[in-house]
Amino acid sequence: MTDRRFPDRLGPGQPRRAVVLTDRGLEELFVFGRRRLTLWSQMRGVRWLSHGVAEVRRVNGRPIRLPQRLPQISDLVGAIEARAAATQAQWRDEGVPPELISEWLGVRPGQRWVDDPAPSTLAAGTLIAVLGLLMLPAGGAPLLMGLMAIAAGIVTLHAGASGRLAVVSADDQGITCVHGGDSWHLAWRDLTAVEAQPSNARGSQLLVALTAGDETRVLSGAAGKYAALAHAAHRVAQANSAAFAEAGDEPIPDTALSPARLESGESARGLSQVDL
Repeated sequence: MTDRRFPDRLGPGQPRRAVVLTDRGLEELFVFGRRRLTLWSQMRGVRWLSHGVAEVRRVNGRPIRLPQRLPQISDLVGAIEARAAATQAQWRDEGVPPELISEWLGVRPGQRWVDDPAPSTLAAGTLIAVLGLLMLPAGGAPLLMGLMAIAAGIVTLHAGASGRLAVVSADDQGITCVHGGDSWHLAWRDLTAVEAQPSNARGSQLLVALTAGDETRVLSGAAGKYAALAHAAHRVAQANSAAFAEAGDEPIPDTALSPARLESGESARGLSQVDL
């Protein structure tokens, strides 16, 4: 579809200059080149607040007020309704476009996001063992500490080489986890809910719960690494559960109410008060 731009006429104090309807969503253009994109899948409806005033409801609960004093406001609302409903229906039927999922994962199209702790575990085990060996010639207490470090290094090396550590990967089709002899795969189209939260006080570890129907899978890893996976999963879950409520007819302006109708209403209230 062709991009459509609608100016924002709220005056010099208004930082937003325009809204643009794109293939991906509604993009807000602000001063100094700042932009904010709301995907069609993140919208839950559009509603009229009064005549000429409308807002977009988002899945996070924070609405987007559409430009006011805009002669084409009804056209803008109608275009948002049409594009959001069409995109959400297409993504529910065909799945989220693979290139978008790759973008959310932070990888190039066709590549995989991978968390394999084995290489770093082997490196850590080697370093610990080497430090232990360097402490042996000192004798006494350092000798004992060196032996303990060597033992710890060997245990760490064994853990890294044994294949017992979970390897998690994700691509544009879904998420796969291999842990020892067990494995599972969750297709993006089956994902219905995601919850991510820190698993330790420092926030260095992230716990990600992935729900598909009645089944929930839990992953845990370094927050810096798993933030991308949680972000992609959250976006896909939003798209899979998207539903859009249309605004309906634009409210009639107050100036459209005729004096006769207003007078009739006042007379009716006066008669009711007499009856009471």
